[in-house]
Amino acid sequence: MRYRVHIDRLVLTGLPLSERDALTVGRAVEAELGRLLRGAASPTPAPTMPWAGDIARSIHRSVDRAVNRGR
Repeated sequence: MRYRVHIDRLVLTGLPLSERDALTVGRAVEAELGRLLRGAASPTPAPTMPWAGDIARSIHRSVDRAVNRGR
């Protein structure tokens, strides 16, 4: 079974991010979320944005709950 996840906008309230930082966060979250959805074991390095993994894991939990509710 394949799923496609499209996130149009990620709003991070209260974080003072420059435009460049926002792009970095977006890429890091995308990479980590992809890893989680594929079930890979090792985390994607995101040294400049360590909390990007937390964001991705939160999104992953929400997607997982939604998918499992539909079964």
